Amino acid sequence: MTTALALLLGYFGQNATDQLPARLSAIAAGAVLSVASAWWLLPVRRGRPGLTRS
Repeated sequence: MTTALALLLGYFGQNATDQLPARLSAIAAGAVLSVASAWWLLPVRRGRPGLTRS
């Protein structure tokens, strides 16, 4: 993936170091959103622990 991206950027005449801050911020935003969605979807046990019906 990295090689293909480097070749495409070179083909279109773009410098990879100019786009690095935007990519890092996008990665950070994706990480924050994925952790937030996982936390939101985390199953929560309702009631007091230890009180189970048997």
